[in-house]
Order: sequence, then C-alpha cells, then structure tokens
Amino acid sequence: MNTTTTEIPNGFSIGTSAPSRMITYVVLQLCQLLSLPAYGFVGFHLLSSQNLLQTLNNHAIIILLLINFIVLTVDLSFVLNFLRTGVTSPSTNVTCIIWIFIDICMYNGSNLLMCWVSIERHLLTFHANWLNTRKCRFFLHYLPLGCIIGYIFIYYIYVVFFYPCENSFNFTYAFCGYPCYALQPAPSLFNIETLVHQVASCFVIGGFSTALLIRTLVRKCVRHQMIQWRRYKRMTLHLLSISFVYLVFNIPYAINPLGQLINGSQPINDAIHINVFGYWAYGTCLLSPYAVLISVPNCWNKLRHLFFFRKRLIAPLLTNNPQFR
Repeated sequence: MNTTTTEIPNGFSIGTSAPSRMITYVVLQLCQLLSLPAYGFVGFHLLSSQNLLQTLNNHAIIILLLINFIVLTVDLSFVLNFLRTGVTSPSTNVTCIIWIFIDICMYNGSNLLMCWVSIERHLLTFHANWLNTRKCRFFLHYLPLGCIIGYIFIYYIYVVFFYPCENSFNFTYAFCGYPCYALQPAPSLFNIETLVHQVASCFVIGGFSTALLIRTLVRKCVRHQMIQWRRYKRMTLHLLSISFVYLVFNIPYAINPLGQLINGSQPINDAIHINVFGYWAYGTCLLSPYAVLISVPNCWNKLRHLFFFRKRLIAPLLTNNPQFR
C-alpha cells in the first residue's frame, strides 16, 4: 500500500539541452544499429550448435546476451525516444514504471550474473571434474544461475511495484526520475543495493578475472602442459574479454557510490555522473556481443568465412557480367 510521497530530485535530468540530447541521440542510435547484427549472428551461432548449447560455460553467457539484448532493444529505445523528443513518451505512469523496472532489473541483474560467471570460470577451468555428475552440475552450476535470476526478479518486482511509498514521476526527466524507494532517507534499501549490485560487483568481476589470469599463467610456468594450457588460455580469454567490457563501462558509474561509502562525498559532479556516465554504462549492452564474438570458439572464424565466401560468390558474377568489363 502507498503511504508516503517523495519528490523527484531536480538534478536527475539526462541531457541538459536540446543540442546535447541530439548529439547523444545520434551516437547511441548509431551504436544500437551496429550492435543489433552482432547479437543476431552470435545468438544464431550459439543457439544453432548443439555442442555449444551443451557446454556449461556458455549457459550464463547466453543469459547475459539475452539480458543485454533486452536492455539494447527496450531500455535503450526508451532512452533514444526521450533524447529525441525531450519527454517520456507515452507520458503515463505505466510507461515510467515499466521503463524503470526494465532498466534497473536488467542492468543490475547483468552485473550480478557477470559476478557469477567470473567465479564459476575458476571451477570450470581448474576443477571441471567436480561437474562430472548430474547432481554436482545441478548444485554447482544450474542452482546458482537460477538463484541469481530468481533473486533479481523477486527483489525488483517488490521494490518497484510494491514498496510502501508513492512515486511522483516527471515526464521531462529520463526514467521519469528516481523510483520512490530510491529516495528514502539513508541508510536505505537503495543504498545497500547500490553498494552490492554496482560497487561490489565491479570488485568481484575484476578480482576473480585477474585471479583467473594469474592462476592460468602460473599453471603454464609450473606444469608446462600444452594441451591443458590451450584449454586454460581459451577459457581465460573468454572471461577476460567480457569482463573488460563490464569493468570499463561500469566502474565510472560506481565511483560516486564508492565515494559515499568511503567518506560520504561524491568525487564526480552529479551532472557528469548522470549526463556522461549514465550513457557510458550502455556500452555494456552495445559491446557485449562483440566481446563474445571474438572469444567463443569458431565464432569469429565462421563470420570471416561467411564474409569471404560472399565475396567469392559476388566476384565471378561481376566478372561475367558484360556491363562491368
């Protein structure tokens, strides 16, 4: 039941002027169009191969791609429409609540899932024998994935739709402003959520990815097992390419929450934090398919084969056509 009323902070307005909005709109729209074919190709490559579908380390990656595809097609489309028109459209409370839910649920869910990918990759790389039985695969692989997905949806359904406060939306703000649960006095559920889902996730992804690289290099130097080394190298590069994308585009957005945790201040001005790093964070969904493209076995080779095969087909046609002689 709604019991309290909250006000939207004046500073939450992404795009301070029409020219800046249009510049950002053009850049993001172009990036969105370039990203869609990559999702199509990588998705087809992963889902059309029975071997890739059965490979355990691809399961979380497929889910990550699905989440980021939703962010790209739904959340980012809302943002692009806002940047183009200057208002949320259609200007209804239902639109606002759906936009907010998709944005924070998919964004933070992607971060937490990437944390698990970084942790699980150690298990899949160095302790694959632990997953030889169906029971072990359930408890060490499928159950954690299910728990993370279930937690994300249950938590954000509660805080966005059922938290005991009243939303006050402003259609001239991006995302219609903050959801009311995020405006409660600190310490609040939102403060804890930000620290865990944004700040801590960056440390977990960075820490476990770095640890995997170190363990791989140590194994190579100590054991000199070339067959195992090739496997370790493939698994490590697969994780590092995706982790790099997440860290580059998420760390800047986590700086202010981390500063508030350490000394109660925000190192970055609110306008820059929202107007610059707020958009910068969308780089995760824009570049994720390319990170997978260069790291999944045979995916890049298949794309090159299709490209050059197409060129080989076109060249004879052009040569045999009199008008091109």
